[in-house]
Amino acid sequence: MTRPEAPRRIAAIGTFDGVHLGHRAVVDYLVAEGRVRGLVPTVVTFSSHPLALVRPERVPKSLCHLSQRQQRLLHAGVRDVIVLPFDEPLRRMTAHDFIAMLHDRYGVDAIVLGFNNSFGSDRLRDFEDYVNVAHGIGVDMLQAPRYEYPGFGEVSSTAIRHLIASGDVTTASRLLGHPLSLSGKVVGGHRLGRTIGFPTANLDIDPACAIPAEGVYACRASISAPGSTKHYKAMVNIGYRPTIDISTQPPLTVEAYLIDFTGNLYGKEITLEFICRLRPEQKFDSLDSLIAQLHSDREAAIHCLQSYV
Repeated sequence: MTRPEAPRRIAAIGTFDGVHLGHRAVVDYLVAEGRVRGLVPTVVTFSSHPLALVRPERVPKSLCHLSQRQQRLLHAGVRDVIVLPFDEPLRRMTAHDFIAMLHDRYGVDAIVLGFNNSFGSDRLRDFEDYVNVAHGIGVDMLQAPRYEYPGFGEVSSTAIRHLIASGDVTTASRLLGHPLSLSGKVVGGHRLGRTIGFPTANLDIDPACAIPAEGVYACRASISAPGSTKHYKAMVNIGYRPTIDISTQPPLTVEAYLIDFTGNLYGKEITLEFICRLRPEQKFDSLDSLIAQLHSDREAAIHCLQSYV
């Protein structure tokens, strides 16, 4: 039986972690060029970060999971996402071999190179070098325009991670083009919150994810059930609970208080969309002082979230 011929494609290559506004600019250019050339706009990405193979201790925190990355790319206008395992044979490929593989195996006739993007074990840096290598294979190499966010500058996953680590989830979300989010299953905690009027859901968050700095945040919480998703205003504390946990090495916790929710959350998956940071984490002199601050935080969260839920 004759194998069906691969569709002819125009491809952008990269990790596309977060699918932020810089990535969206590359995708917009990719889609526009695909329309002009009659090629299928495609993103070639990897199942794991390349550093996981070569320098695992330097793998950056993830802005989204692979499935989210694929969904966001498709929503942005990409027609197909090719996910390659970043293994040793792929790592050893030169730019020529990689382009040839994409051309022969996946029908890639044109490649869009993002600003400051590169690939191949020979570490080509000059765009004209890529143009010359690709030309010999029969592939057009295109340079995507540089994108800068007004008042901020160049948008990158690294810059967004720095903002998240500092607690500036508002700016991070602006650069992402969508609210920063974390998802986790509700697991057992210390259950102190229910005794003081603020029952919280303790979330088990993947440690590979970029988690905002310690503090209290206003979030939109989503709970999915078959056929529906319900949204709630939420007050979220990230940190080490210094007022009540006096152990020498307390664990980092992500605890969500869902405003106006009643019921059992254990075992449920909750997605948090971070809207604003209310304050840094702090240690209080007494439990009464903590409770008074939580009431104030609740009102601040409701005010912050009034247009979101």
